[in-house]
Amino acid sequence: MSERAVSFAGHIFLANPPPSDWECRLIGGPHGVVFRPAKGCEPNAFHRLMQRLAFGIKWRRNPIS
Repeated sequence: MSERAVSFAGHIFLANPPPSDWECRLIGGPHGVVFRPAKGCEPNAFHRLMQRLAFGIKWRRNPIS
């Protein structure tokens, strides 16, 4: 069993990874689909730039309080 899964009395509970500070708004403007990757799985600066130029996807850093 992985270190993120805990077994208790026959039930398995999974711990979600913490979310990243980065988010991208895919479609629908401010009320559309927002993607927030897991911490440590964010795209680098070059990848973010290419997504913006090719697809118009904007990434922004939004610290979670």
